[in-house]
Amino acid sequence: MTGLAILGSTGSIGCNTLDVVERLAPRFTVVALAAGHNVERLADQVLRHRPQLVAVADAAGAQQLRARLGNRWQGDIATGVEGMLAVAAHPSATMVMSAVVGGRGLLPTLRAIELGRRVCIANKEPLVMAGELMMRRARECGAEVLPVDSEHNALHQCLRGNALSEVQRLVLTASGGPFRTLPAADIFFAAAPGATVPAAVKALSAAAPGARGSGFTLAEAARVGWSSTTPTSMRWMGCWSGCGSSGRSARSVGFHAQDQCLMDACRIS
Repeated sequence: MTGLAILGSTGSIGCNTLDVVERLAPRFTVVALAAGHNVERLADQVLRHRPQLVAVADAAGAQQLRARLGNRWQGDIATGVEGMLAVAAHPSATMVMSAVVGGRGLLPTLRAIELGRRVCIANKEPLVMAGELMMRRARECGAEVLPVDSEHNALHQCLRGNALSEVQRLVLTASGGPFRTLPAADIFFAAAPGATVPAAVKALSAAAPGARGSGFTLAEAARVGWSSTTPTSMRWMGCWSGCGSSGRSARSVGFHAQDQCLMDACRIS
């Protein structure tokens, strides 16, 4: 039986993961859950799956959770970053699902990797922020890093069991996200660092309020819009260099989104 810890259990991916666990019972047992502020949903998950440890965002959430559960569950409740780290490092967890939104998932995901766990990553940000470090540590610690996000998992399935030397290129189309409704003529990526694409920038600004508006350069648009898909996929797939560890499939790519434009990143040959 596989012990499973979930980082971000109350989000859509976390909930779907628990649904899969129920369908595949008794192959998995849920040993630890980490969530943010959705105490009500977390309480339901705790009563249904009986983990040994749960983590919430803060002490107030922990008090609310304990009050909701009462005597029906007597496991441990941790809080904050330390709580997420404890969930990722739970001694009974051999598999960790990383589904925490944003950069908050970096430290607990890295902790699970350094413990040699099988780590399923559903959020792109940790690999965008520190992909080279994470994949290097995966090789060093014998961890297996598996993609769960849609595009990355599709590429993983395409390449699984095939020699990378047989693959000439991988193409990620602009089929979703803020560019999905733009006409093809407005999605043109020139190589000049100072080139701007007003329509694409407008779409990015609408999708990411933190974007810097009309002054966004092409390179910046590529970083904000697609860097979270392209370099992450490349790090997983080992486009420039592939290395295994202890028979595992962890691979690393020396790519940084800020160094190359999107089209250069997609060209694999």
